[in-house]
Amino acid sequence: MSKYKIIEEKLKYSGKISKFYSQKILLPNKKKIDIDILKQQDAVAILAITEEKKILLVKQHRFGANKEMVEIPAGYVDENESYQSAVKRELLEETGYEAKKIKKIFAVYTSPGIATSKLILFFSENVKKISKQNLDEDEFVEILELSFKEFFENNFEDSKTLLAREFLKNIVK
Repeated sequence: MSKYKIIEEKLKYSGKISKFYSQKILLPNKKKIDIDILKQQDAVAILAITEEKKILLVKQHRFGANKEMVEIPAGYVDENESYQSAVKRELLEETGYEAKKIKKIFAVYTSPGIATSKLILFFSENVKKISKQNLDEDEFVEILELSFKEFFENNFEDSKTLLAREFLKNIVK
């Protein structure tokens, strides 16, 4: 049980995937503070390796960074959807590849000081191309396949991709 108690919460903004709240918190020393919290859907990502031993990546514009970024496939978890189902769906939609077997690597809070969302990272080998991309109308995603050497030498700026690379370093000797 937490020593911190939410004594008041006000919704300030509600969007497609996020809600922004102002909270009044009672601290263990009985003082009260005001904080802002971003409540978001959890997200999933996958380090997918093709049958040809290529790392599957996507290149797309990221509005927060305001630039094109190369990263592992990822997306939000829909309401009442399992993490496993969401990651398989996102991989198929963004790349047209199917992952038969997936392994959960870890779950991590992406910004625990201000946000509720978690990122769950998965791993799959021998993913197979079974269809074309099935993108939302606001998605413009380029599929990339990098060799292990290219993947390890790339200067990624995306945190989930960097975490996936560190995981892969530990299993590739």
